[in-house]
Order: sequence, then structure tokens, then C-alpha cells
Amino acid sequence: MDVSSDESVKSVVEAIITKEGKIDVLVNNAGVGCVAPLECMTMEHIKQMFDVNFFGSVRLIQAILPGMKARQDGYIVNVSSIFGITGGPFNDMYSAAKFAMGGLTESLAPVLKQFNIKISLVEPGPVVTSFMSNLKGMVSQVDLSTADQKSIQLMQSVIATMTELTGKEGQKSEEITETIKEILLSAKPHIRYLTNKTYGVDEANSKLSDLTGDKLVEVLEKRFFTK
Repeated sequence: MDVSSDESVKSVVEAIITKEGKIDVLVNNAGVGCVAPLECMTMEHIKQMFDVNFFGSVRLIQAILPGMKARQDGYIVNVSSIFGITGGPFNDMYSAAKFAMGGLTESLAPVLKQFNIKISLVEPGPVVTSFMSNLKGMVSQVDLSTADQKSIQLMQSVIATMTELTGKEGQKSEEITETIKEILLSAKPHIRYLTNKTYGVDEANSKLSDLTGDKLVEVLEKRFFTK
């Protein structure tokens, strides 16, 4: 299924309902990343990222909600990222899309509760998958010829740090699967699940404890640019 296509989503959802009669569970897990200076990204590329990382989930939720509301039952799990809680340097558009996913989930939650529909946000990071190797390939798709040298150096530092963190603190994808399973077996699942207990905790705590945001920026700066 192509989550960026209205026709593809509509066709797949209709086919499942025709065969199974209903859809009880929706897990939105599509995602694409890019590490690059914002000024080097084309609007076409940015729109493509939002189409996969955010609007694809919106399409699917729109497609399955009428049936879930009619039955007053169902589970929706939106897989986001630690970069949906705190920003990630040079991950501007990825973070923006994941923040949008968080806002969507939080806004829907109190409404869907009136229909006995559970919605949760799973926020992993980093996860040991092919995502990091794919990420490096995506960077090569961005024209960096107009970028200043300092930005290039800072971006390379971020990529190196992300790669190192994935190796040291990354979770296996099976752990994320277990979290999703836990949600689906719970009568009252939480709204948010931060799955990695070693990475992202400092960032999340600093954001919640300092409403000015200054502390979070200091933590991110130390994480990615202080060696």
C-alpha cells in the first residue's frame, strides 16, 4: 500500500473490509527520514516527507474511523519517534512531521474516548533497523552544493552521533513490536509510550521541567555538538 496515495489507501481499506467485515486495529508505521540543512531541501522533498510521515496516517485514520465509531470499538497505534517529543538537529522536517503526529494523537484521544476507541503514540528511538543506512542514502539525494562548510561539518557530526547512539543504545525492532502488543492487549492503554529507557529520557525530562525550552536546547547541543 502506498500511504501517500488516496486511491491506494481507499482501495486497500475497502478490500480488507470486504474480506474481513471490519478493521479492529490500525498501526501507522510508515516513515522516511532525512538529515540535511533545511535551506538545501526542496519543497517537493519536504512535501514528500510529510506525505509519508504524517498525511499517510491521516488518510488511514480517516478511512477506518467511520467503521470504528459505528461499532464503538477499535485501536489506533501511531508509531512516531523520540524526535516527535524533542527536536533533532538537521532532522527538521522529520521532527516537524512527528510533532504533527503527536498533536493529531493528543487531539483525537479525548474525542475517540467517547466512542471507546483507544489511540496511542509509540515513540521509539533509536531502533536498530535499516533506517540509519537508508538515512545516509537519503542524505545523498539532497543537493548540498549551496550549504556553508560549517553546516556541513555540524550535519556530519549529527549523523556520526546518531550512528553511534544507534549502535550503543538502539533497540531491536522486536521490542517495539512488544510495546504495540502490550497496547493492543490493554483495556486502558496510555496515550504515549517512550520505548527506549536509555536514550531520550534526559531530553524529555528537560523539556517538561523547563517551559522556556532553554534547557532542552542545552541538552541537545551537548548531545550532538559537544565532544
